[in-house]
Order: sequence, then structure tokens, then C-alpha cells
Amino acid sequence: MYEFHGWFGLAQSPSEIDSGGLAGAIDDLRHVLVRFGPPHAVAAEVCPLNGQYFLWMNGFLNRPRDQEAAIDDVLGFLAERLPGSWGIIYERSDEWCEPPLANSFRVRVLTRGNVSTPDDPFLSPWQPTIED
Repeated sequence: MYEFHGWFGLAQSPSEIDSGGLAGAIDDLRHVLVRFGPPHAVAAEVCPLNGQYFLWMNGFLNRPRDQEAAIDDVLGFLAERLPGSWGIIYERSDEWCEPPLANSFRVRVLTRGNVSTPDDPFLSPWQPTIED
């Protein structure tokens, strides 16, 4: 089983949400999101809210396919084309057996064009924190 849940505020720079090319970058991002695959198990959507664009990505699959690589592509796109974006994504897989990911969530944080992977203090270890 592989699951992921994330959200990102989209902006061209830390100082301005749109400096003239946001609409084109959002269109290009939608093309990147096509890679996510089966709509019954994955949702990836860009939505405008009160003049600000947000990206939500959620998935719950029996086994990972190309979604991990697709998430890498999305984060790379955001870091390069929309470096003012910010957000977080939580991922876990029951197939990860090597520390530090065994029995834990991987958390990836995007700020100012950089992706970091801090330790998760909230949901890990997932057994017994959220499952018996």
C-alpha cells in the first residue's frame, strides 16, 4: 500500500504571487499532473481560491506505480518554475523497509524553491501511532 497527501500554495516568487507568467506555469503544471494515473485512487488538482492558486495531491494505491516519480516531477517543477511556492506532502508505503522510512511517513517540505525532508514528529512511527 502506498499513500500520499499534500498541498501547495503556488507563487512565482516569495515576494509576488504573479509577476506575469503564473497562468502559463499553471497550465504547464496541469500537464505534469496527468502522470498521476488512475483517478479512482489518485487526485491531483489545481484550484484558485480568492485569487491564489493551490495544488492538492492525494493518493491511496494498493501498490506504488509511478506516483513516487510523479511527485518528484511535481516538486521539481514547482521548485524550478514556481519558486515562491510553499507546502508539504506526507507519503508512506508498507514496502519501505529500510530506515529511516520503515514504519514512518516521509515528509517533504517545499519553501523558496527548495525541497527538504525533515523527520516526522506527528504520525511516525505509524505503528502504533495510527495503527495497531
